[in-house]
Amino acid sequence: MHIQLTANKLGALSMALQDLVSSALGEQGQTDATALVTVLYRGPISIGGLAEIIRLSHAATVRVADRLEQVQLVRRKQKDGRKVHLVLSAKGRKKAHAIQSKRLEGLSSALERLPRDEAADFDRIISHLLGVLVKDRRHARQICRMCDHGLCSNAVCPAGKAADLIEGRYP
Repeated sequence: MHIQLTANKLGALSMALQDLVSSALGEQGQTDATALVTVLYRGPISIGGLAEIIRLSHAATVRVADRLEQVQLVRRKQKDGRKVHLVLSAKGRKKAHAIQSKRLEGLSSALERLPRDEAADFDRIISHLLGVLVKDRRHARQICRMCDHGLCSNAVCPAGKAADLIEGRYP
């Protein structure tokens, strides 16, 4: 096996899957969609906390929050005296769930093309690779920023399990 050839194919696969996700999201931009899903699972969350997970600067994250607030998907809530946190509105919660549903439909459509045994092998490989890529808890949250946490709890989440091991927590 030529590792660079495999790496090249992996890169092409990641682009193809990203294209599927982008197509499924439609008008909702990837950054705004990621922010909504992150607030769904991590909210109420500060701008700084959101910026760290979605990997944007503080200023760029403020602009994302402004856009989402303008269309009434999130609202700012004062917490701890002066710290402002983002929370989803009812409309935002509905939109975040719709985003996740469309994302999973798009990705599932690709996986459904594999025979059952190859899909199971692929799942094991993905789980292993995700686990070895995790550097710490923060990194695990960045990796899983678009995940449906209801499907992949810490008990089965390879990124969460890897973070637990790094932190010395053993299941």
